[in-house]
Amino acid sequence: MILAALCVAVMIPDVARADADADADIDIDAGFYAAMGLSIGNRGDASFGETTYPSAEVGVMRGAGSLALVVGRADNDFSEDEELSDYWWEVKVALSAPVGTFGIYGLLGIGNYLGTSQQFIEYGVGMSRSWDSLSVFAQASNWDGVWYVTPGIMYSF
Repeated sequence: MILAALCVAVMIPDVARADADADADIDIDAGFYAAMGLSIGNRGDASFGETTYPSAEVGVMRGAGSLALVVGRADNDFSEDEELSDYWWEVKVALSAPVGTFGIYGLLGIGNYLGTSQQFIEYGVGMSRSWDSLSVFAQASNWDGVWYVTPGIMYSF
């Protein structure tokens, strides 16, 4: 229910204006983006390959929000046989705000490991820095009950 409400909030025009000027233009045109990240977790004695996972994301941004489809691999440990359940998908929303030359954002997502009934929730916060269409980001999020730090790169179309 919360995810559905955030999706609606992301896709409708901004109605509040910080400067209270009813005639001010607000850029609410939708734009698309693609991103890649490497999430790094901390699970005790597990190896780096077992505690990291790569992801790729495509989404739409509008106003201060974004809605994305994310896919990835459950870990970077390729020593075992490949299985469908090694991969996952997620629908994620984020709301952002500018802070100086950086952007800060909160995120919420829900997903599923392929070929299983195991669902997961992700929530967290992050910050980004943009130069034209290219951005770098770092976020801290709880994903499937484990905390991760994720550095990544994003390109806006």
